[in-house]
Amino acid sequence: MSYTVPDTEPTKIFINATLKWTKVLSDYPASTWTLTYYFKHTTAANDFSIAATASGDTHVVSVAAGTVTYTTGTYRWFTKVTDGVSTYFIHELTGEVDVLADPASTSTARVLTHAQTMLAAIQSVLEGTAASDAESYTIKDRSITKFSLKELREWEAYYQKIVNSEKIKENIAKGIKPKNRILVSLKEA
Repeated sequence: MSYTVPDTEPTKIFINATLKWTKVLSDYPASTWTLTYYFKHTTAANDFSIAATASGDTHVVSVAAGTVTYTTGTYRWFTKVTDGVSTYFIHELTGEVDVLADPASTSTARVLTHAQTMLAAIQSVLEGTAASDAESYTIKDRSITKFSLKELREWEAYYQKIVNSEKIKENIAKGIKPKNRILVSLKEA
């Protein structure tokens, strides 16, 4: 089975995996323009950039596994082209990518999104509420307040919707059609 190099930017990057994609920009051919991708994280120390190489007029982005130090999280990316004289930011060529932990790493137990992590934590708390159902208590001069059962259920529903949405997006990206359909009836006035 051979690997087909995509012509679109990835939506997910796994740490310690090779990255490769191509980009054809008819207004900025790789034979005369250099294309650079800039990835911005919430923490500036985690930002990185990738310069494409030229293959005729096609820009080729290729990063060997382990050559870029990534931090997990969501990055906003944008692009810039230059011919040595002029420089332009391509506003139409921007997006987001999720950098995920290496699932093969022994130090990574699970690769979960933030919503999946939160949902699991809330469900774990809900399972343990029967043993400690007090919402607040005080010992000497210290008091502790926990979420009420109602609040936990609301947060659980909130994160469950996000997890469901993520799953639908993931399935659509894989070419799997959503199972839920919305039927609309049109009435004439």
